[in-house]
Amino acid sequence: MITAKNINEEYVRLNLLSNLVETFQEIATTRMQRIRDDVLKNRVLLNGIEDIYHHVLASYKLSKSQKKSKNPYVPQQKNGKTATVLISANSNLYGSILPKTYQLFIKDIVKQDSDLYIVGSVGKALFENTYNKPFTYIELSDSGYSTDEIKIIRDRLVSYAHVIIYHGLFRSIISQDPIAVDIAGISDQQTTELALIKWIFEPSIEAVLKYFEDQIFSSLLLQNIREAELAKLASRTISLEDARNNIKDAIKKTTLRKIILEHQERNRKQMNNLIGLYYREG
Repeated sequence: MITAKNINEEYVRLNLLSNLVETFQEIATTRMQRIRDDVLKNRVLLNGIEDIYHHVLASYKLSKSQKKSKNPYVPQQKNGKTATVLISANSNLYGSILPKTYQLFIKDIVKQDSDLYIVGSVGKALFENTYNKPFTYIELSDSGYSTDEIKIIRDRLVSYAHVIIYHGLFRSIISQDPIAVDIAGISDQQTTELALIKWIFEPSIEAVLKYFEDQIFSSLLLQNIREAELAKLASRTISLEDARNNIKDAIKKTTLRKIILEHQERNRKQMNNLIGLYYREG
């Protein structure tokens, strides 16, 4: 039987939970706002730089195939393999973006032969419960990661011909999509399409390519990690807002039950008083 004491205790618990969720939401929103402008500005810049790098790489491949290059420079040695990297998180409090990104990751790895890397304990747990395939686990803090941590990831991935990173992408505060981005190479089809545009390189195509290879990979890796962080924080903010609304609805229902119970109790007392009065008059 539900008593007034039970309802009061439930009311107190719901209000405490509402305050806790609101605090978490404020923290997530503050962190998201702190990094959003930088991430979006760098997105535009690095997308442009990456596009130029792809043109340089395509031009180099074409010049090499046509034996036009006489420079002894050889691009960074690649192992010819593909690395597939899932960026997840270390907790499940990030809304729907983590499972959506994981589903895209799983769907694609079935089609391709690649070395698997998983960042974050949530992705690790999901994969171990789904597939029995070897993978390399990389630990990375959800926030406040250091330069050394990024360097460890870079050193593991830089030798791959293709590094495809799966993570969430921030579209708006209410929209985050899972994406896959190759930050290391281009396909043969892309090479053919991009090589149609002719460029003049100074001092040489090899020197330009070397500069890009020294700089671009680390920058793109860091940007994609920060993109994942921004998408997770936005998704978390929306998830916590939904939780707050559900708690508010529960508080309203509990308040209504409390009022109904109080009315019932008053009616019961009035009825007892009337019965007592009836017997006294009798």
